[in-house]
Amino acid sequence: MLTPQIIRFTFLSSASAQDVLARLPLYVLNDREWRGYPPHSCAITSVRSRKAPHSQVGPLQWDVEIRFRPPTHVSFTGETRYEGWTATRIAAASDGTLLTEGGSPLPEGSAPEYSRHEVFREANFDQLDLGEFVSDSKEEGVQRVDWDEMMETAKRSGSMNVHGTFMAPHRHRPIVKVILADAPTQEDSSGGTKLFLISNATAHLEHVLLTTLTQVMCGFVEGRYSLNCFTTPDFVFVDLGGALVDCTPNQYGFDSWFDVLGSYTPLGFLEELATRLMAQFELEVKVVEGQHSGLFLRRADQVSRLG
Repeated sequence: MLTPQIIRFTFLSSASAQDVLARLPLYVLNDREWRGYPPHSCAITSVRSRKAPHSQVGPLQWDVEIRFRPPTHVSFTGETRYEGWTATRIAAASDGTLLTEGGSPLPEGSAPEYSRHEVFREANFDQLDLGEFVSDSKEEGVQRVDWDEMMETAKRSGSMNVHGTFMAPHRHRPIVKVILADAPTQEDSSGGTKLFLISNATAHLEHVLLTTLTQVMCGFVEGRYSLNCFTTPDFVFVDLGGALVDCTPNQYGFDSWFDVLGSYTPLGFLEELATRLMAQFELEVKVVEGQHSGLFLRRADQVSRLG
């Protein structure tokens, strides 16, 4: 089984909340196979009591959620990356040079390597009183939406403009461009533009681009940066394809190359960027495909209101 699952249970209890949570502590992993799931693949992620009328006397109903995540499933909590329930950290020297797990410089063209850290306790789930099984269902990953479908949604909203952010914006919000060039890596600000200049000779370019674009998108969400986008009352579309420009041809007398995001990033790049953003912000993030590539952003409170 390779698909993340949510397994739900429910039970009645007259015990105090403190006693219930002591019996079912959060983020404890199964130490052995449980209900067909392999060891170290399931964690208790939620234990909640249902609200009861003030007049109710007697036990409360509690709902338990357990999440199954195979080792191949990558997720983020804040900036911490997990494979399954194992925390990982990029192997790197203090100056940022990427390393192998053995401590040697990572060969050019190799994917970043991660050290793994077991951070959660374990328990025998068969000995936990989880109550009555309710259901199991697939845990949804990053969703995808077609450009034309998104534009139809925008038209139905009745309002759209090209300036948007999710928080009170900084008074000075430079438009951001990520530039690839045969020049040293550096940051530069000129007028109303902030440039992240990345050398084409940079080791592990894909990793550097992911880190830089994550930084840029966080700045956009926090109202520090501007990016090519349009907004509706319901959502914001950020055109990341237009944020990356390859200026390398300039030195040979040719025009810059635009919309090169797909040429310099691996398959699944936008999905990982979306996952990182949802780990840090209360957002729904979808990958937009089609005529333009980028991210669909919607605040969590709008998701519950609009569906």
